[in-house]
Amino acid sequence: MGQSNAEFSRFLTYSVRSGLEAVSCLHMARNRKYISNEQFMYFYTEYKQFCKKINSLKNSLK
Repeated sequence: MGQSNAEFSRFLTYSVRSGLEAVSCLHMARNRKYISNEQFMYFYTEYKQFCKKINSLKNSLK
């Protein structure tokens, strides 16, 4: 049996939150000079695009 739209939407929210944890790690890596500002911006921009796609998917479930 498949999951409901509400349950799937909840999992999508979890994925965005997990991505936010990764962004926190990116901030720390940049501050400690493990990655450059350019690398940080690349991954941060990718995360923002990811969030837009996830939110569009969530909105399509309503």
